[in-house]
Amino acid sequence: MKRIGICIVVIAAIAVAGLIALQDGPTVAPSGAEIREVWEHHELYEGKSLRVSGTLRRFLEGQPKEHFVVESADGYRIGVEAEGLEGLDGAQVAAEGRVTFDEESGLRLAAASVAAL
Repeated sequence: MKRIGICIVVIAAIAVAGLIALQDGPTVAPSGAEIREVWEHHELYEGKSLRVSGTLRRFLEGQPKEHFVVESADGYRIGVEAEGLEGLDGAQVAAEGRVTFDEESGLRLAAASVAAL
């Protein structure tokens, strides 16, 4: 009888762990999407960790909302929030971080890392 009780507890724990994992939604591999794909389906990527690559550029240079973006070869951009990007301006980079989107700021990547390729 004790074995049945232990089995029930183990099965219940596995079921709870599975439900918790499903609440986070599908996981996007860090190299799982192009910037264009993220733009077209940003609701699928919001809050997920993502790796993107392209050319790092200053956007809105000299204006109050100046910031850096990673721009794909087809012209799609994602804003990058990270320190020390000035030295990489114009370089091909890979950036990894968490995706956010809002109407005012647009598509952004809170970058954990940005490195020249």
